[in-house]
Amino acid sequence: MLELTTLFFGVLLSSILGFYIYFYLATRFQVQATPNFRSLHSRLIPRGGGIVIAASVLLGISGIYLRHHFSSRLFITFLLGGVASATIG
Repeated sequence: MLELTTLFFGVLLSSILGFYIYFYLATRFQVQATPNFRSLHSRLIPRGGGIVIAASVLLGISGIYLRHHFSSRLFITFLLGGVASATIG
């Protein structure tokens, strides 16, 4: 149980750190959403941060698989579904 808790906090930390890094890079390289009349925001904000969530979830699933809590078939299903979802999103 302790190893899963450690994995959870590792994934949480990587997602928080990943967001800060992504938002810094998105702001620096002008990957931003421009507000219009339908927007809920009134200034430029970075867009595309969902890739950090997708990467963190896939990292967590991989960690659970490597600790032998998933079968190979279930891991591949989650991995392919997660990659497809992240690609479409």
